Amino acid sequence: MKNLVFGLLALMIVLVSACGGSEKKESQQKQEAPKKVAQVDPGKKAYRKAACNTCHGWDGKKGMYNSADLSQTQMTIEERIEIIRKGKGDMNAFEDVLSPQEIEAVAKYLDKL
Repeated sequence: MKNLVFGLLALMIVLVSACGGSEKKESQQKQEAPKKVAQVDPGKKAYRKAACNTCHGWDGKKGMYNSADLSQTQMTIEERIEIIRKGKGDMNAFEDVLSPQEIEAVAKYLDKL
């Protein structure tokens, strides 16, 4: 009789362990799953780095200090790159602040504004 009780008790422990273990593994898998990171547009990142928003605003429409509304520009990418690199009027040059790749990324980002 003792053997039967111990056998049933051992069987119950095994069953409970098996059931509880699988749930724990699933929750661990969910926690360990890599989270998707929103990718930031490199042009937007460079726009922030150069503080373009100071004069042009986050949406390119601010127009502080007589600056252009970047959301309405009809310039080509090449024209934008040249102005970002060398500056124009009251706008500073950014060739010492941004890499050539960042300057091009900003010029392309302006199409999205």
